[in-house]
Amino acid sequence: YECTYEGKLPDTESSLFQVCEVLYYLFNMNRPEDFKGHSLSVSDLVEITTDVSRNFYYCDRSGWTKVF
Repeated sequence: YECTYEGKLPDTESSLFQVCEVLYYLFNMNRPEDFKGHSLSVSDLVEITTDVSRNFYYCDRSGWTKVF
């Protein structure tokens, strides 16, 4: 895997799984102008870094799985 996009998320009370759903919509329906990658799809990883942790989520056919 390699990083294809990096950005800052707005502060939210959403769970990290909900954030993954928002990112899925964003990178499939409303891509940022500076994004040059492919649509977010099955087998892609999303990394979400917070002030206290680094979280990785695997995009599966039926949702998201926390990897580590």
